Amino acid sequence: MKNEFFERLEKLKRGMEVADRICGYDTSVCYIIINRHIGDSTRAFKVLKSIRVYYGLGSNRFHFSDSTVHKAVFKKKKLIQKIVVVTTKSISGVAKLYSDYYDEMIILNKSDLDALELYAFSGCAIHENIFFDENPRQMISRHWNNDEGSWTRTLMFGITDLMWELCLPSNLPKGQMKISNTSVKECGEVIEHFNIDIAKTVIICPIAKNSSMLAPNIWESFADLLIAKGYRIFTNAFGEEKTINGTERIEVDIDVIVCLANMGVRIIGVQCGLMDIIVKILPEHVTVINVIKTDKDKQYAKSRGAINEVNHINNVTYLRIEHFEEDYVLKLLMDNFH
Repeated sequence: MKNEFFERLEKLKRGMEVADRICGYDTSVCYIIINRHIGDSTRAFKVLKSIRVYYGLGSNRFHFSDSTVHKAVFKKKKLIQKIVVVTTKSISGVAKLYSDYYDEMIILNKSDLDALELYAFSGCAIHENIFFDENPRQMISRHWNNDEGSWTRTLMFGITDLMWELCLPSNLPKGQMKISNTSVKECGEVIEHFNIDIAKTVIICPIAKNSSMLAPNIWESFADLLIAKGYRIFTNAFGEEKTINGTERIEVDIDVIVCLANMGVRIIGVQCGLMDIIVKILPEHVTVINVIKTDKDKQYAKSRGAINEVNHINNVTYLRIEHFEEDYVLKLLMDNFH
C-alpha cells in the first residue's frame, strides 16, 4: 500500500510539471481537462458554452441578486477570456465538433493527461485555472462510480461535475454539436485519398470498450456479402485494433467519420461512444447493433430505445441481438441494411 501511495505522489509531481509546461498561472485562461470515454465527453463539451456565457467577457459579474435588499450579491471571482481544451488524440475529433465554444486545444498522451487530472483534483494544486470534466476519484480507487456524489448531482440537480466545480447554474445554455468547415475540408481530403464513392461505401465500427461485440467471423461474412453486392467496405480502427478480414482500414478522427455519415456513407457498428456521437446528426444510413450479453448491455439498449429486434428511431436503425447463430445474425444485418 505504501508503494502505491508513493507512486501517486510521483504521478502528482508529474502532473504539476505538465501544468507548468502547458498552463501557466493566468486565471483569465481556463483549462478544461476532458479525459472520459468518447460518448461521455460530449457532456463536458456542451458545458463549454455555459462557461463562456456565465464567466466570459460581458457576463453579469454577480452570481445572483437579492431582491429583498435590491442589490447584487456574491460577486464572481472568475472572468474567463480564453477557454483551452486539454484532451487526448482520440477525443480531439469530438472536440472539433464543438469548436465554436473554445479557443485552443492541447493534445496530451494519456499518461500525462491522467497525471494532470490527478494534480488538478488533488486539492494541493497551485494552479487555479485547471478544471476536470468529471470526478476522477475512480482513477485513484480503480472502482468506477464509487463516488455517489457525481450521479446525485446529475440525477437530482441536473448538473455535471464540471458545472459543480465551476458553480454553473443548471439552466444555462448548452453547446450543440456542429460539423465545422475544417472537418468538411478534412473529410474531402479523406474522400479524395481513398477515392471513396459515397453511395457504394460502408464503414464498419466493430469495437466497443464498455459493451459487448459481435464475433469477428460474423463481420467477415457480412463484409463478404456486401462486397458481392458491389460495396467497398472499410473497418474503422485505431492503433492496435484489428481490421476485419477482407476490408480496408480507415483511421481518421471522429469528426471526419461523422462528416462521412452526414454525407451519406453507410455506417454500421456495435453500440459504443462513437456510434452515440454519429447518431446525433440524424444521418440516413446508420445502423447501431446492440449486442445483448450482460445486464449493462440491456441498460444501454433500453436507454437508446432498442427494445425490439428492429427499431427505427430518428432515421437510425437499432438492432437488438440476443441470439448469435451466424445465419440468424447475417440475415438480420442484411435485411436491415439500407
